[in-house]
Amino acid sequence: MGVGKKIGGFIFLLILTLRVFADQPPIGLDIRLGGCYTIVDPNTAKYFQSPLGGKFHGYFYIQNFFIGISSSSANSYFKDSLKIGTVYHFSSEKFGLDIDRFTLGYSFFKARRRYSINPYLGVNRTVLARQNRNNRDYDSKIGYSLGFMYNVYFNKKGKSFDPYMYIDNTLTYSNLQKINSKLGNLYYTVDVGIGFTIGNARRPTTFYTKHKPLNRHFSQPRQKRHVRYTPLKGKRR
Repeated sequence: MGVGKKIGGFIFLLILTLRVFADQPPIGLDIRLGGCYTIVDPNTAKYFQSPLGGKFHGYFYIQNFFIGISSSSANSYFKDSLKIGTVYHFSSEKFGLDIDRFTLGYSFFKARRRYSINPYLGVNRTVLARQNRNNRDYDSKIGYSLGFMYNVYFNKKGKSFDPYMYIDNTLTYSNLQKINSKLGNLYYTVDVGIGFTIGNARRPTTFYTKHKPLNRHFSQPRQKRHVRYTPLKGKRR
């Protein structure tokens, strides 16, 4: 799936989330942009340079649970000659390292607190984009990941538009040894950037039981006002 289709899909989710009224249960759309640094394991470090690139995140929250995807792209080079498939790559030859990840996690946060910790599990696809003279070939492997995100919110109270800063840490088992047995299977990524949540993801559930909904004039029928009649004291003239 191309980057344009991914962004288009999250724009569609964004429009749907904006239509959610404030008296609905905690729900929200989370979008993040930042930089990503990938640290490969010692076996892979003999052949790859650890790359630095950009990353896009998109998550959909339902109360404390969230699902989403992330995609990163970076350029690196071979430190030593390596055979991938039927092609030999020499040192100093450039290539692209792309990582796509689907995640499922849980957010630990409290209302009126400016931070949250979000652990998650993921299924990721690691892509080696080989730079050839005439064409661009790809080798990709499916792996698994474990990580957590740490968010620091700018607003103390959860709002419908909730910006924050984040740090994302992920340990990935990539299956890169299936491309070449000389490579390692592990790498670690750290992401730093800015994101924002649209919706009510950080508001507590008790908010909707202690406060009247904002659209109460339309969702609740108007009740008649009963006035108790008290007779006047004294005699009538």
